[in-house]
Amino acid sequence: MKLIPIILCGGSGTRLWPLSRDTFPKQFINLNGPTSPLQETIRRCALIKGISPPVLVCGEEHRFLVAEQLRSIGIESFTVLLEPIAKDTAPALAYAANYILKRENANLLVLPSDHFIGNDDLFLEAVQKAITYSEKKFLVTFGIEPVRAETAYGYIRKGKPKEDAVCLVDEFVEKPQKDIAQKYLDSGGYLWNSGMFVFQASSYLDELSRKRPDTHQKISDLMSTLKEEKDFIRVSKASYEQVDSESIDYAVMEGAEAAIVVSLDANWSDLGSWDAIHAASLHDLRNNSVSGDVFIKDTENSMIRAESRFVVGLGLDNLMVVETPDAVMVAQMPQAQNIKGLVSELKKMGRAEASIHQKVFRPWGYYENLKEGPLYKVKRILVRSGESLSLQLHNYRSEHWVVVRGVARVTIDKNVFELKENQSCFIPEKTRHRLQNKKPFDLEIIEVQTGSYLEEDDILRFDDEYGR
Repeated sequence: MKLIPIILCGGSGTRLWPLSRDTFPKQFINLNGPTSPLQETIRRCALIKGISPPVLVCGEEHRFLVAEQLRSIGIESFTVLLEPIAKDTAPALAYAANYILKRENANLLVLPSDHFIGNDDLFLEAVQKAITYSEKKFLVTFGIEPVRAETAYGYIRKGKPKEDAVCLVDEFVEKPQKDIAQKYLDSGGYLWNSGMFVFQASSYLDELSRKRPDTHQKISDLMSTLKEEKDFIRVSKASYEQVDSESIDYAVMEGAEAAIVVSLDANWSDLGSWDAIHAASLHDLRNNSVSGDVFIKDTENSMIRAESRFVVGLGLDNLMVVETPDAVMVAQMPQAQNIKGLVSELKKMGRAEASIHQKVFRPWGYYENLKEGPLYKVKRILVRSGESLSLQLHNYRSEHWVVVRGVARVTIDKNVFELKENQSCFIPEKTRHRLQNKKPFDLEIIEVQTGSYLEEDDILRFDDEYGR
């Protein structure tokens, strides 16, 4: 039976603000090396002999990021299932399992896209063990051997043993308080809940039908609305909104007679907070981890990350410092779990920095906000080879384009022409226009916007290659 990886690409990684934000969350960021957690997850799957191309589940807003990240590491064969709205893991996996079963039954290796695993060999060994139980129609989850009394993870209570490192699942436990977590650690009877699974598509749906028949039926009916668009699979948003939101742990795994847990001790981390990033990073002799253009002196037990500027630390102890072009976060290391609440406060204040980076990725490339003031905004725009912005107009702003690098194909009303380096053009408000890159190299322009309203929702599209 085939083994198909199902990669769950949801989540915003709020505890890793200001680096991780809604528009570009942690699974797409190079947190701990030259590749992102999503790319590392795909690389790890490729180590399994005979594994099938991956199926990825993500939201509409991240669909092009997912495709671009896979292609940038040479992965051309994959499927992206789009969730119209986030509904947690039970419906997402029912969607994926139904999609697989339309063609064949298979073992599914379910992995979050944003985890770190330090020992590939031990991971592969545990997966092979899980597959043997999946073939027998067990629902398998992976439990991480705890090394500390962690309050940021859920726990799995081990039941009756099946063999070495394999037990029945007795109970799933929510994130505990510190004293309870210490008791779990001392007892030796609990594992961290990793959110990773192996089971047959049919086994999962059978158990979902038994325990959550309404969810099972709604997802099954949803498949009649399935549409393939370019690289993506879509289903009806109106129908998906009717599905209850629930995790697989409680909707399916807890209380399932065939649920087992395979213990995994492979230097795992969910990379869910800055203290977790610090723990998974290389340290100097004083337990500091640094990234970027950083200089520290008389500093210990600290993490300093610089994305765009030179950062100097002097006499720091147990601090997190994260610098980005538009926000700098400084906090005591024990405050790592409280950053999510801080971001919620920033959103209530209307701070754009809480959700949006200065660099915003689009299916054709990206733009970067350089400067903004009353009645003007300056952007740097990069268009990949062969890509095109939509044919569009703006009601409240005009634009001036200057080509910095490459050759631009420009449409303004019925006029179509090329601009080369150091050449420019002007687009008045309420004028149809389009920017394209027909050359085999990137196009870079500077865009100066002027007008009474400069937000991204002032756009009317007439034609768009990406179906927006």
